[in-house]
Amino acid sequence: MGVRSSTHSSGTGESEGRRQQGAAGGCSSGGDSRDDCTAALERPLGKTYRALVSGIVEQDEGEVDVAIGPVSYPGLSNGLFAASPSGKPARSLFRVLHRHADSTLMEVTILTGRPHQIRIHMAALGHPLLGDPLYGPGGAPMVAVVSGSRLGAYGDAGNAMPGDCGYHLHSMDLHFHHPETGAEMRLTAPVPAALQTPQEAAACPAAGPPHSFA
Repeated sequence: MGVRSSTHSSGTGESEGRRQQGAAGGCSSGGDSRDDCTAALERPLGKTYRALVSGIVEQDEGEVDVAIGPVSYPGLSNGLFAASPSGKPARSLFRVLHRHADSTLMEVTILTGRPHQIRIHMAALGHPLLGDPLYGPGGAPMVAVVSGSRLGAYGDAGNAMPGDCGYHLHSMDLHFHHPETGAEMRLTAPVPAALQTPQEAAACPAAGPPHSFA
């Protein structure tokens, strides 16, 4: 299925990284500056998230590498990104932080940047994000029955759309190397209450609502 797991916890959520794509501002076109810029762009870019998924994830950690690509979906002329054998490669690392009675708090590091990658990969793992109205087990969209006369209209009353919320997903850590200086840069965001471990909740106040990007 494209899921690999192990039964021990590594104790770290550091990313193996992915190649940073595109041009960064401030890169010069001459000599050593160009080489320095190229080296910076090729260094790993790490993106780590918190996610609350449905059910109890038995594996302590693992990897999901299910391909992601557009599939036919009512109301979207260009289709919807979902698990697809013909899609592009995608990789996510996951680690269990806490198991609740009927849900699991996860740390997810993405090594590629496909649309809705975490939502799709957690669903492919068999544990869709809790409250996600769009993706079901396997990483496929949950399509409701609609009348043919309404197909093609964005926001079809019978189907969820990519922008619909209700799930808990928070971008908490971004680290990369500065394209000019090569210095390591790290950006972090406080973790909302719903995505804190019991230890974190007891130690410090919670941030606001989760940022459900990706």
